[in-house]
Amino acid sequence: MFIIITGDIVLSRQINDRADVQQQLKHTLQTINQEYKSQLEAPFVIVWGDSFQGAIKSFKHAYEIFDSISERFPHEFRCGIGIGDISTSFSPNVLEMDGEALINSRFSLKVATLYKLDVWIHSSNMLFNKTMNVLFLLLRTLTKQWTDTQREVIHQRKKQLTYQQIGELRGVSKQAISNILRSAKWPQIEMAKRLLFSMDIADFKVGEVDLDELVSLPSLDWEETKKMNGFQFQNWLSEKLDILILSTTRDGGLDGIHSTGIPCQVKKGHVGSRTVRDFASVLNDLESKRGIIFGKSFSTDAKKYSAFKLQDQGIDIKLITFQ
Repeated sequence: MFIIITGDIVLSRQINDRADVQQQLKHTLQTINQEYKSQLEAPFVIVWGDSFQGAIKSFKHAYEIFDSISERFPHEFRCGIGIGDISTSFSPNVLEMDGEALINSRFSLKVATLYKLDVWIHSSNMLFNKTMNVLFLLLRTLTKQWTDTQREVIHQRKKQLTYQQIGELRGVSKQAISNILRSAKWPQIEMAKRLLFSMDIADFKVGEVDLDELVSLPSLDWEETKKMNGFQFQNWLSEKLDILILSTTRDGGLDGIHSTGIPCQVKKGHVGSRTVRDFASVLNDLESKRGIIFGKSFSTDAKKYSAFKLQDQGIDIKLITFQ
């Protein structure tokens, strides 16, 4: 099992001095590689000019390493963390690897980019994915709300300085430092990070879900949904069919991910061929060959497009209707 982290600088092409930013990224990665040498399967390297990639030995270190990069690199970036096997021989150079872990990492990065998230995690274990993504998202939401003073004090605290020592450096009392840390929710964040460190994917054992079995299930009762709005409908469907709904507003062609790990599109009404074509384009971007579209009904053109043209391209989209 390999854990690949792929990062990408946000709007890098709009940065004026890209050479300087790349130098900053290179220096950051060198520091990370040195500091976390014992936790790395393959050191972080720059790829595609404005992105980076590396492999870590255990997911327990994933948030710590991601957070350390965030502290050191002064530009906004997004990360995709992928977990899985590799199809090539192991190499300490991540650029020589390929396989499920790399695919999942790229998939995660594209989901993070689509929904403007700092980080996203994907593996074949959806229970693990849901739990870790919730924890990562909540931690990032809290830490991004810190003031400059809170950030500086927490940085000093991470260096193992006592409240008294930090207070003396800043010319304030020990109680003032305690108040700053409490207002930043630092004690709770530290506890959450310790809990993260105690978890690994092996702790989340779930049974396999067969997509073909899902398709063969009796159709769900459409009458139950008639008075629901789109938000209520998506929540209803996610509970019935174990779908992780990613958005109820702007989906960019992707509404969620089924427990099989397959991307989903959810439509409360009739679905035409254009929706199927757009969803197929999203699957290509996500490097996924399988997808599910849920809808009340599908046009003849939509069914034909899914059954013939897409299958010629090696894409399998299941169209699931409600009756």
